[in-house]
Amino acid sequence: MSSGSEKFVTSFAGQCIIDHECPLDCICDGTTVDCSNRGLSQIPTQLPMFTTTLYLNDNKIVEIKNMGLFEKLLNLKSLNLNNNYITRIESEAFHGAENMKELKLRNNLLTEINEKMLHGLSHLENLSLSNNEIKCIMDGTFDHLKYLKQLELDGNAFVCNCHLDWLGKFLRKRPGVSNNTLCSEPEHLRGMPVGELEMDQFTCLSKNLLVSTLVS
Repeated sequence: MSSGSEKFVTSFAGQCIIDHECPLDCICDGTTVDCSNRGLSQIPTQLPMFTTTLYLNDNKIVEIKNMGLFEKLLNLKSLNLNNNYITRIESEAFHGAENMKELKLRNNLLTEINEKMLHGLSHLENLSLSNNEIKCIMDGTFDHLKYLKQLELDGNAFVCNCHLDWLGKFLRKRPGVSNNTLCSEPEHLRGMPVGELEMDQFTCLSKNLLVSTLVS
């Protein structure tokens, strides 16, 4: 058992605590639980409470549900959900995950991100959302992530219109946080770094112009 494992386990020495066993088909080593590449369609609900690192990458998970799981995993620091089929994160699904430092969601099928999806991750330092199908991130999504050091957004399909101007401002204020965040639409901005655009380049068609365009 590693020194980190001993620290968490011995801190509860003398208390009568019945922990969950290692999930079927997963591998548990100290406080690390590896459930990667097991064909799982959902996150196991019975996980050891001392878990600090959880690998769920390379599975068939399609949704992260709000089922109170992270309220039971108070020691969880790192969660890897790369290479799944996740299309949806329920509001406050990460409630209770205040101690998580790293969340990996690379290579999934997310199309949008908002603040409620990330609620509870107040001490998150590293967030990977690369290579999804994200077109829009709602204004203020990252405001509560005060400790964020690294944000991976490359490989998405961002629509750089007036609804995404806040992200350009965010990236300019924190230039070291994210690299290679590029516009996919509109066509004249394709391939341009979101953080390098001027505010007046984030435009939306007015209703009158849109009607005129559709009629013509």
